[in-house]
Amino acid sequence: MSNDSNPEKLPSDKEIKKFMKDFIHEFKPYAAKLTGENMSMHYDNNDLQNIKNFIELANDYNRKENSIASEDIAEHAKLQKRMDLTDDILKSILGLTSDNPALELAQISNPKNSYEKIIPDINYRTLMRGTIHKVLHTIDQMGKLEQINNFIKSMRPDDVFAMSQSAIRVNEIIRSVLKTRKRITKEIVEQYVENYKEISGFLEPLIVVLFGMQQIIQDKYKLFTEIKEKIPIGNLTNQLKSDQMFNPLVEKYDPRTRNSIIHVSYHIDPINKKIEFNDKGKMFSLTYSKFVEYVQEVTKIAIIICHFEEEIRFLTFLGYAKKRDDTLNLNIEY
Repeated sequence: MSNDSNPEKLPSDKEIKKFMKDFIHEFKPYAAKLTGENMSMHYDNNDLQNIKNFIELANDYNRKENSIASEDIAEHAKLQKRMDLTDDILKSILGLTSDNPALELAQISNPKNSYEKIIPDINYRTLMRGTIHKVLHTIDQMGKLEQINNFIKSMRPDDVFAMSQSAIRVNEIIRSVLKTRKRITKEIVEQYVENYKEISGFLEPLIVVLFGMQQIIQDKYKLFTEIKEKIPIGNLTNQLKSDQMFNPLVEKYDPRTRNSIIHVSYHIDPINKKIEFNDKGKMFSLTYSKFVEYVQEVTKIAIIICHFEEEIRFLTFLGYAKKRDDTLNLNIEY
């Protein structure tokens, strides 16, 4: 029997206000940490009405979904009705106007929008994103996509805070790091050394995340903190490099350079225009230009990998959009 005749009771204004007050109380300290500001967080009558509208919309969706499920019609017809219902919901919530709102949402949320101007090389972006998509698709096919979310949730608040602050600092230096350098001086190299410390520090927890995904694929689920605290970053990187699926993402990242710089075991040679590194007694060197290229490469790797959560959402929207068009016999080019 349909639930249309027995709609769910909406929460009262008092209950909604209490929820909003509790939410702000819990969220405010984290918002202040993330932005570095003492944010003035409050809500007004418009916010209250927006939440009430959303609750009513969700209830209406549930009622209509239950009604469709109870109809004695072919499964294909039910699926088409569900697609139409979802289209209406997306349009109502997000103000989308196209015939395929899921595809429009996928295009809007496409992570490449965030960095395609910073990383203009389409072949490079295609390779790196294709690798991430392959990893996520493999996990999805195993029915373990939710384990990625659980893995991220296993991060301690301090780790989340450190990553968010690092992201802010890296964002401030990206354009300078990726700038084309025709003339590289000792002073520029010194700046790239400092930039590399920041970028490497930002990339390291992302490598932990990649290793966590590898463990999910291998049925060896581990918590973020367990990996971060027990396995050196060099070992994580080498294990990922030995995996054909993950190798393209970390192939050019050299933990030796990171170790040498972090432990101040390097020497800038202005006469021969090179940097000499010492990692646990093992010596190697890079010319000024090769070092700058290396830092730029690591920066691009970090930029693309850090969008993996957005890639999950993008692929979810795109997957639904494709399924929708296949179901409705549409022919849309993606």
